[in-house]
Amino acid sequence: MESNELAVFALALGAKDFDQGPWPRVAKILNASKPSLRLGLLGIDPQLASDDSMQGGFEFVEHLKLFSISEPKSGPSLVKYAGFSSSPGYQQFRFISLKLLNRMDLTGTFRFLEREVYLQNAVLQALAVLLHRKPKLVVFDVTPHEFVPFVIQSVAEWLGISVLFFQPCSMAPTMLARTNLRAVTSPKGAEVAVSPIAREIRAFMPQRLKLLIEGLDPKYIQQQRGRDETASSPFHLLKSVPATLSWLWKDRFPRSRDFTGHAGLDGVMGRLAKIILFRSLQSTLRGKVNSLGSRSLPVAPYCVLALHYEPERTSVPEGFPIDFQGDAVVHSRLLVPETNALVVKEHYSQQTSAMRGVAGRSPEFYDLVESMPNTWFAPTQSRLSELVSGAECVITLTGTVAIESVLRGVPVAYFGSPWWEGLPGTVRITDAFSYDDVRGLKLPDQGDVADFLDNLCSSPMIPGLAGESLETMEYRLGPLPQGFFDAVANSVSLCVLREMELT
Repeated sequence: MESNELAVFALALGAKDFDQGPWPRVAKILNASKPSLRLGLLGIDPQLASDDSMQGGFEFVEHLKLFSISEPKSGPSLVKYAGFSSSPGYQQFRFISLKLLNRMDLTGTFRFLEREVYLQNAVLQALAVLLHRKPKLVVFDVTPHEFVPFVIQSVAEWLGISVLFFQPCSMAPTMLARTNLRAVTSPKGAEVAVSPIAREIRAFMPQRLKLLIEGLDPKYIQQQRGRDETASSPFHLLKSVPATLSWLWKDRFPRSRDFTGHAGLDGVMGRLAKIILFRSLQSTLRGKVNSLGSRSLPVAPYCVLALHYEPERTSVPEGFPIDFQGDAVVHSRLLVPETNALVVKEHYSQQTSAMRGVAGRSPEFYDLVESMPNTWFAPTQSRLSELVSGAECVITLTGTVAIESVLRGVPVAYFGSPWWEGLPGTVRITDAFSYDDVRGLKLPDQGDVADFLDNLCSSPMIPGLAGESLETMEYRLGPLPQGFFDAVANSVSLCVLREMELT
């Protein structure tokens, strides 16, 4: 059996999500349809890789042991590392990778010195696995946006190995199959349109579109607002005491890296310090965000820049070439005429107690933005839909605010690679871009928007959750149709087979 018939699935799923999801079905379909195809599972979650019951139709299960620094390194991986680290794109890869480790730093104590060690260790391990297995294709369940998947993807691409990943849609249980951020693949028979549950899947889109037309907050924002109101009550504060005390004996965030470079801080006093530091960072950020918009917004014509929650996939990497949202502010300020105010709207999730925005934004970021000419912050508690209605244009990385905006007759310019790319009334910002490109857009009516989204949902999109848990998806969108995961498995299998044939 030829080694180049190998496809490796790099999944960041836990055992429960693996069992409930489509991947065992995918393995069964692929093994039946192409017996020569070998499948391996590269578990990013340690539980996934260590559970023998996970293997199913997979020939092997491996795990990238990010924090096993002393794991023996292979000679061939060192040779390849020397070439990779001197390649033209390495420094950008290195910067993004080190930045992605912010997502594992909830106390502000994960030092750059250790981050470099973990990065080299992860690259060497990824090289060792890929050089040993020699796959033709590496498949990710979702756009690689966390440290380990991003490293695996980048190393695989440098080695000349094809990759396939799935970008989720926020308005339906569908996804785009991508081979990179600018390329979509949609093999015949995989699209929603030919799925046996096409009608049920397409029904989700108009339901979500109705909410955008009405200007209502999505369900997750409503939940965050409700949780924040509850969390500030005296009764809740009293009720949280036992939970806080329990965290002295068991880490609240076991994946967080804290006090690197120090020894002896893993006991009760160390956990107490983690609790204090995390809450201090969270409180400082929330206080700063809640103070935004204290100045009255300008009456003059204005454009809106809607910031993304960070850290998140929709900003890094799908927002590339922007990887720091301060750059989005600068580019937007230069794009918009000097006489127009630039109104910046922070994402509510950035400061909510339900999320970990402390790992994604410095409080000093807001002072930096406000120092720019004719640039203003809108109050964080204000509704984005109301702000958009009076704007000349809206700028985003990849946000669904674009759909809200064109529904209100406001043109949109965007930076990244959103799932809704091609939406009438929107244009991607490029080097040769000018404000006239935005003003010259022909704006659609609501019927045009509905038709575009329905067509996109039907094709090239395929059924799927793209890394989201079943529980989370059903909370956001409602119950999924019967036979959903069988449809997902069939579509994913067709995508894998197509890419294996092309490589």
